[in-house]
Amino acid sequence: ERQRGGFCVELNGLFSTLLEQLGCQIVLVPAIVYGDEQVGFNRPTTHITIIARLPNDQGTYFVDVGFGEPPSNPLKYEFGI
Repeated sequence: ERQRGGFCVELNGLFSTLLEQLGCQIVLVPAIVYGDEQVGFNRPTTHITIIARLPNDQGTYFVDVGFGEPPSNPLKYEFGI
């Protein structure tokens, strides 16, 4: 009705605001959620997640608090691998 997005948009949006207030650089990234029966990359993006760069060059992490079963820890995001 209000077109604000779903659970992931609400939670990851709020969490990204908190991370920004703590000094992180944030990128909200659209994503596709796949189940066992889905194959291919031709589906629309239906999820949003966060890539957060910590202050003082402490690393960049993939963070998702808006998924039904998120990882219990942030995942380190390394470029050039």
